[in-house]
Amino acid sequence: MKNLIVFWYLVFAGMPAFAECDATYDMMKAKYSNPEEHLLSLGKTKVPPDQFFVAQNLYEVVSKCGFLTEVQQVFAKTKFKEWQTEYYVKKAELIATSGGDLDRYVINKNENQTIIDYIKKYGAEANRDVSSDIQRIRNLSKQNENKYKNSCSDVDNRKTECGKILGTTRNQKDLDWCFAYTTADLYSCKIGRRVSATDVAFQVHAGHLNEPDVFSRGTSTIAAIDKMRQVGVCLEADQPSDLAAMSLLETYQKILQQNERFRKVGARAINCAILGKAFPRINVLDFGKIVESTDKNLLEELNALACKKRYVVGADEAKQVAKKDPADFLKNMNQLIDSQKPFHISYEQALLYDGPIIQKQNQETAYNHSSIIMGRRFNKEKNVCEYLIRNSYGPEHSEAMNIDHTQEEGHQWVNVEFLLERANYISYFK
Repeated sequence: MKNLIVFWYLVFAGMPAFAECDATYDMMKAKYSNPEEHLLSLGKTKVPPDQFFVAQNLYEVVSKCGFLTEVQQVFAKTKFKEWQTEYYVKKAELIATSGGDLDRYVINKNENQTIIDYIKKYGAEANRDVSSDIQRIRNLSKQNENKYKNSCSDVDNRKTECGKILGTTRNQKDLDWCFAYTTADLYSCKIGRRVSATDVAFQVHAGHLNEPDVFSRGTSTIAAIDKMRQVGVCLEADQPSDLAAMSLLETYQKILQQNERFRKVGARAINCAILGKAFPRINVLDFGKIVESTDKNLLEELNALACKKRYVVGADEAKQVAKKDPADFLKNMNQLIDSQKPFHISYEQALLYDGPIIQKQNQETAYNHSSIIMGRRFNKEKNVCEYLIRNSYGPEHSEAMNIDHTQEEGHQWVNVEFLLERANYISYFK
């Protein structure tokens, strides 16, 4: 009881005592019984652009007048920046596709310069005319109906030994770590056991896991492959990459919060269920020893203990083939599929959606995604050749985001013309 009193004293000792906060905070509390909890719960979701100002008001009041721990403050600030970016990027898209009509989408004059800055930053003025772009690809597909019939035999590599090892698709949810999931899938087939995707990300971002934006920071799959070739891989059973209903980001944030509480009230602060989901091989005693014996990044220390046993993956280097000539690119893909060899493909995420494509300055595109290609078929109903993408949004992700494609338990059958249009490069082990 004494420890509990001390704990709450320490928490509330840092409460802001600004008189001007009282009325504003009371109004927010009347709307939400627990403003802090509501703000943090919003952080686990994507705030729709039309709700941005409501979320902004909540964030500003709670961050100034509420009661958040240091970790919660960092988390809330990071999520607010994401909401803000998404809101203004969406506005920039709408304005760019409407011929620069600011008056149509700007709520007040103070927004003008902010939106213009985002248009410049994200290069939205280079936005392609999406509707005509999609229609052009559809017309091309119609013209080439007979082009692929003889070369598009049905192959489903989910039925191979590699496919059985990979099993159901994993879910990266709110982590921008698709590179880690594709790298883990490639190495899973290579060693014959399911490899941890989160460990891949931890190794790539080693030394930076205490930075707020690390969970939204990506890299190329080829770079991740090379990193794991140097350090070895960790098994999925030792550090899971898919916690079903629970978000990994949320889980890691809660573990970091427990780190702070453990230092104050001891082992009683640890939620064993949360810790066990992310690091099933680590018990409360081990967690306590790590917290007490190191000032280093907690997640890195937990990862090092969980993945103490690493598997050497050999010296085989990965080969990367860029899409220079579409015919040669497709020939390479078909050879790999026919040989039942898994390979990764990098492509514009717009491939999966009917939505717009924002060009990013000094980069090919703003939104690239990585997946594994698992098969090929000729769709007789649509009269098109399709390729099977193994995505990383979980098996429950069953609704096709693009009407030209077919979703199937976390996989997506994609029209070859759309794939060739959006693909950047493939990579595979030599």
